[in-house]
Amino acid sequence: MRDRQNAVMIGVLVVAAISVPGAYWPGQATGALVDLAKKIVAFFLIINLATDRRRVGMLVWTLVLLNAWLAANQIAAYAAATPDTPLARLGGGTDSFLGNTIDFAVAIAVVLPYAAFLTFAEKRTATVVAAALFTGLFVVSMVATGARSGAVALVVLAVVVWAKSPRKVVGLAVIGALLAGCWILSPTAYRERVLSIREYRQDASAMGRIENWGVAYRMLRDRPFIGVGIDNFAIAYGVRYSPAGEQRWAAVHNVVLQAAAELGVVGLTMYLLLLFFVLGDNRRTRALAAHMVSDQGRWYRNLAHGVDASLIGFLVTSLFATTLYYPHLYLIAGLAVALKHAALADAPAEAAP
Repeated sequence: MRDRQNAVMIGVLVVAAISVPGAYWPGQATGALVDLAKKIVAFFLIINLATDRRRVGMLVWTLVLLNAWLAANQIAAYAAATPDTPLARLGGGTDSFLGNTIDFAVAIAVVLPYAAFLTFAEKRTATVVAAALFTGLFVVSMVATGARSGAVALVVLAVVVWAKSPRKVVGLAVIGALLAGCWILSPTAYRERVLSIREYRQDASAMGRIENWGVAYRMLRDRPFIGVGIDNFAIAYGVRYSPAGEQRWAAVHNVVLQAAAELGVVGLTMYLLLLFFVLGDNRRTRALAAHMVSDQGRWYRNLAHGVDASLIGFLVTSLFATTLYYPHLYLIAGLAVALKHAALADAPAEAAP
């Protein structure tokens, strides 16, 4: 329990459990609590099994390869879409949440930085080329989702990768060419959809989300401490917060407001602490990497940058998605802890304390 994230994870689970009895639908909340516990078990498995550089590297490459397989299938389905479809927006082609276009964009925004920074971290030419190809695959896959949040994430991640890349001029040229190529080659309907962000007031989907964000604030105001219950926003909306004369479900489509509405100020604080600690661990890993031999230090430094960028990708896309209980954040937190401890084991004795 010496890592701060461990205590925060237990705190998240406790707050979620406390919210169950007062939830609008306790049965739904109980199921969501069990699901959340599985994510937290995965976090503890990562930090206890990925205990050295080799295992952390295997885990990162496994995540990249599995998501690359999904992305390749998604792009193939996109290419096979009928010509009369105005904009074929596709998720990962699975029966899970990854089948949703926006949620799939979140998954790609999380894994894309790992592939990008592996191109800087790896030493062998074959793995560098593979990481670069997977990076391009994920960029194309993000475009294929048609998600506007994905387009915003691509721009933000491009800036982050360029800012942290060791070769600024080459990086700017490659990233610029990749983004420009995707924009030029993308369907007209996709470009129109992305540019429609400027006229969000005329977009029913965007205005509906803004309305739901206001409802989330009302839920927080009504139940400030532990919220309406884990995974109960949609139920609470339908039972109490629907517009007059209506009774319908709705999703909050914002991960921060989801935490606030469903778990209150206490739960939101726990999640904000988790984000802060992940960034702190990655900063610690980079400090340790500065004392290592060049190849080893480069690997740790770039992997820590990758975890930072993965968290940024998650947050940017999740500002428009309901992702609080998806696996991404718990995997990111686990990787940050595992990477730090692997670096502590490899760092010179004078740098480790």
